[in-house]
Amino acid sequence: MDNVENTELITLLSKLDKKVDKLLTLNTKIAKCLHLIPVTEKEEREIQALQRKNLQIAAKVNEDLSNMANEPEPFAQLTFGNLQVDALFADVLAEDFLPKT
Repeated sequence: MDNVENTELITLLSKLDKKVDKLLTLNTKIAKCLHLIPVTEKEEREIQALQRKNLQIAAKVNEDLSNMANEPEPFAQLTFGNLQVDALFADVLAEDFLPKT
């Protein structure tokens, strides 16, 4: 019984050790990005390259969102003959259910 308990404890401790190592690595990366601890020239290059990449992605997303906001609604352009889509079912549903524009 002692052997089984010891092996279980050893496996649990090894899992915890790996998780603590990952957290320490992450904390170190964060501290280096914030320049709380010294960084080498190579690390600084990597940090700035990632920052530039992230800024490019943010600019692209911002541009895409601006374009989406400026596009007209797709249903406003559709017509059936002379009827606009917003008035297409006006006679069926009447004004009880359709919002007045």
